Amino acid sequence: SEEWHLPVEQIIHLFKEADVLGYIEKCYGIFHCEGDEAVLEDITEFLKGKGIEISA
Repeated sequence: SEEWHLPVEQIIHLFKEADVLGYIEKCYGIFHCEGDEAVLEDITEFLKGKGIEISA
């Protein structure tokens, strides 16, 4: 929310719409080894692949 300058409610809606939590669960093996910035970048790319553009 802070990084993308969006309200938490909007982030929650986007995550539900794109099933980001399911993606995180599936990729946990990789994500738990990466830093926050790398995970955020990967989620941003995942959302772009779903047609959702996030611009900070």
